[in-house]
Parts: sequence; structure tokens; C-alpha cells
Amino acid sequence: MIEFNQYTYRLADDSNVESGGYLKVDDMISGLQLDYSPAKHLSLEASLSYTINRTFTSYDHDGGHEHEYDMDNAWGGMLRLVYRF
Repeated sequence: MIEFNQYTYRLADDSNVESGGYLKVDDMISGLQLDYSPAKHLSLEASLSYTINRTFTSYDHDGGHEHEYDMDNAWGGMLRLVYRF
């Protein structure tokens, strides 16, 4: 899987990053996921991912550009047990 993400979050009025501002997160995640279903409604999901080109951009409360932060690439993973009914 390859996933491109772009999210924008409003920051709290007392945020240390940018009071009452916004934070935009851009990244690309590549990974591999395995799903195993031992029963009709039960599945086990496991994944390994690698996030690259992650950038955080903070904006002031008016949307003016303030700061951009390039983050290091990082490994991640997930293990989830799902019961569907």
C-alpha cells in the first residue's frame, strides 16, 4: 500500500506551537498489511509501515504561514483484533 495524507488541525488557544492557530501535516506512508480471519466474524490485522516526507506546517489564527518542520522518516506498525457483527 502507498498512502498520501494531508490533514489540518486547529490548535488550542493555549497551544505552545501556535496559540489558536492551525497545524497542517503532509506525509507519505508505504506499508504492508496482513489480514487473517480464523472465524467468520473475527479477524487479526497486522501491518508494518514506513512514513517518509513528513512535514508539519504551523499557521497563525489568520492562516498566515509561520513555521515549517521537516520530520525524520520513521517505521511504524499496528496489530489489531477485530470482531464484526
